[in-house]
Amino acid sequence: MIVAASPITVDSATAAQMMGNLGKSTFLAYVSRGQMPRPRKIGSRSMWLVSELQEAALKLAVADDTPEQPE
Repeated sequence: MIVAASPITVDSATAAQMMGNLGKSTFLAYVSRGQMPRPRKIGSRSMWLVSELQEAALKLAVADDTPEQPE
């Protein structure tokens, strides 16, 4: 039996990609300003809960601009 499982935690590089393909340093700056969740410690590693990243994304401001429509 093959079971496909979604990750519960991700590292900083993956978290940055999940949040709009941000650079890792940009993502970490958002974390330090409190705009993104802080990581959890798993052993010596810092990992982000995917569920907290999803919650943070839902709280981001909605864009004011309207996407361009193809002609």
